[in-house]
Amino acid sequence: MIVINKSALKAVSRFAAKSDIRYYLVGIYVEANETETRLIATDGHTMLIHRMKAENTHSWSGIIPLDTVAAILKHKTASKKIDFPIELSECSGSEGRIDYAGQAFIFKPVDAKFPDYRRVIPQSITGEAACYQPEYLQRVYDAAVDLGAVRSEEHTSELQSH
Repeated sequence: MIVINKSALKAVSRFAAKSDIRYYLVGIYVEANETETRLIATDGHTMLIHRMKAENTHSWSGIIPLDTVAAILKHKTASKKIDFPIELSECSGSEGRIDYAGQAFIFKPVDAKFPDYRRVIPQSITGEAACYQPEYLQRVYDAAVDLGAVRSEEHTSELQSH
């Protein structure tokens, strides 16, 4: 079993392509071993990689289709106070199973090779100024809210007081 955090899945899904001729970008790439789970998504312009320590029972790497991710994120749980884990199990080349809050989601992993995301990560930061498109920055902010790094109501009241 591979454990995935729901808030991380939501944050990373913001960076996946919604529709693209490169169909392998319309999903979340999972790279898991016994001690760590990584979730990676890119639309070809922006990318988010989320790493988390985990006690997984097996290793797996593959692409979960975005429609499966959306179904998991829309699933209503019996209690909003309980942080139910998302458990990925029974992954083979042709079928995968995700259990979340008493519901099983069966999916077919995307049959493609995800881009080598490590190649585009700079080895060092230059410190040079950069310009970003506002919608990309908003996506980063929304992901930070999903992960609990920023609370949206604090930011909103801060903006209103200025």
